[in-house]
Amino acid sequence: SFIQFTVETTGDYTFNLKVQDNLGAWSEEPAYWVLSVKVNVPPVAAITGPSAGLPGMNYTFSAETSSDEDGEVVAWKWNCTSHTEVNINGTESETMVFNTTVADTYVFALVVQDDEDAWSAVTEWTLEINPVDQYPTADAGPDMQIRIGISIELNGDDSYDPEGEIVTWRWRCTSHPNVPGLVNDDQMVASFTPPDPGTFVFSLMVEDEVGQWSEPDNVTITVLEQNSAPQITVVSPQGGLISLVDQMLVIRWDTYDANDDYMMFKVEIYKDDIMFLARRSDLPHGTNNVTFNDTNFNFPRGTDLIARIYGWETNTEDRYETMVTTNPFQIEKSTVNPNPNGGGDSEGIDTNTIIIGVVVLLALVLVGFMVMRGSGEDDEVPWEGEGQPETKEVTRGALATRMPTAPAKVAPQTGPAAVKAAEAKPSTQTDPKGRMLDCPNCGAPLDHDTDFGAPYCWDCDKYF
Repeated sequence: SFIQFTVETTGDYTFNLKVQDNLGAWSEEPAYWVLSVKVNVPPVAAITGPSAGLPGMNYTFSAETSSDEDGEVVAWKWNCTSHTEVNINGTESETMVFNTTVADTYVFALVVQDDEDAWSAVTEWTLEINPVDQYPTADAGPDMQIRIGISIELNGDDSYDPEGEIVTWRWRCTSHPNVPGLVNDDQMVASFTPPDPGTFVFSLMVEDEVGQWSEPDNVTITVLEQNSAPQITVVSPQGGLISLVDQMLVIRWDTYDANDDYMMFKVEIYKDDIMFLARRSDLPHGTNNVTFNDTNFNFPRGTDLIARIYGWETNTEDRYETMVTTNPFQIEKSTVNPNPNGGGDSEGIDTNTIIIGVVVLLALVLVGFMVMRGSGEDDEVPWEGEGQPETKEVTRGALATRMPTAPAKVAPQTGPAAVKAAEAKPSTQTDPKGRMLDCPNCGAPLDHDTDFGAPYCWDCDKYF
C-alpha cells in the first residue's frame, strides 16, 4: 500500500494510482500526485536605519526588507559587534531600537531565518554618533582705563570654539548704541576712540563654522579727563629765620590734582641749595607734612637751608612728577640741641662729627708745625719704606680712593712738648695733611673724593 522513492535530481515527479477491489475490478480513473523536488535557498538579511546622530537619542533599525525567495523570513537576531555593553531593545524582533550617550562609531549585525530553518549570512550597519556641537565662547578681554583722546583696541583673540573655529565677530557698544569712534566692529580686533569722558560698555559675540552664536561677553572702558600735572604749594617754611618746634623742623605743603590721581611724596633738605643734608621718602598718598628731628640731623645754624618737595603720580600712564622748592630759611641759633653728641640719621649728615673733624684737623696741623720746628728740618717729611708712600684702599661700589698713611719719621720730643703733642693726637688715623682716614663712628674708610670737599662715610651715609 506504499512505495519508496529515491530522488536523484531536482524537478517535478508525477505519480498516478489505480486500485482493484476483491472482485478484480480496477478503478476507472487513476489518482495523480505531483512531487516537486528542489534545494532550499537561504534568506537574505537587510537593514534600514540612520547612519549618523548625536548622543542621547533613540535610533530605530528595521529588518523589514530582508527576503527569502523560496519562502518567508520568520526569525531575526540583532547584535552590536563594535561594543560589548550597549543598550539594545528588540534583539530578536524585526525592529531594533538603540540608545547611547557616548559619541563613537557603532557597528550592528543582523541574521534572519526562513520557514525552512535556514539562516542568512550576516549583514552589518554602521552608525556614527557625533559629539554634540558646543556653542563658542566669546572673550572681550579685561576692563581698561584710558584718557580722553587716546584710541584703544578691543581684542577678542581669547574667544574660542571647542569643536571648530570662530568665523564671525560682532562688537557692539551697549551703553552708547550710537557712539561714534568704533572701527572694525566685525573683526577680531576692533578699535575705539572715545568722543567724551565716561564709562563705555562693549559687548562681543562670536559665531562658529556651523552657525552657532555665543553668549555675549562685556568689557568696560573707563575714559578719564585729560591728565594734568599735580600742583604742590609750600605752606611752611616761607623763608627767613624760623624756630624749631620741639626740636622738629616741620615742612608743610598743599597738593592739588585735577584728576585726583594717587600720589607719592619725597622731601629733601639742602644747605645752600647744594649740599644734601636729609631726606624723607616714600610718603604715601594724602601726606601734607613731614618732620625732621634736629636731634638726629643737627641742622647747621647761620646758613641758608632749602627744602625740596617732590610729588609724583603712581597710577597713570604718564606718571607726572612735580617738584617745588621752599624759599631759603635759617634756623635760629638760640635753638639748643639737647643731644649734641646724638647719633646721625641714615638720610642725614651728623654736623657734630664735622665739627669734631675740623678740630682734629687743626690740632694735627699744630702738632705737625711743632714737630717741624723741634726737628729743625725745613724740608717735607719723608715717607716710610724706600721713599714710597704706603697707601690704604677705600672701596664703595665702583669707587676706590687710595689715601697716604701718616709720616714715618718724626723727630723725637721730650719734656712738656712731647706731653702736649701726645694729648693733642686724635684717636683716629690721619694722613700727612691731617685728614681723617677712618670714620669716627663705625671705623670704615672715608671717601675724600667728594663734590663738596668734605670726607664721606658710605656705611654711615654721612659727611664729616
